[in-house]
Amino acid sequence: MTREAYKPVPADIETTRKRWSQDPIFKKAYDALADEFEAQAKLVRVRTQPD
Repeated sequence: MTREAYKPVPADIETTRKRWSQDPIFKKAYDALADEFEAQAKLVRVRTQPD
């Protein structure tokens, strides 16, 4: 069995979100979870701040 080399796939999350936001079904679902996304973003910001 041979090992495959690790080849990460680059991701541009903001560009992807903007493109997907053009889809009304995606936009409705994303907007419905806006509070959840904001809470998670705040949690990440607080946890990544230096002590």
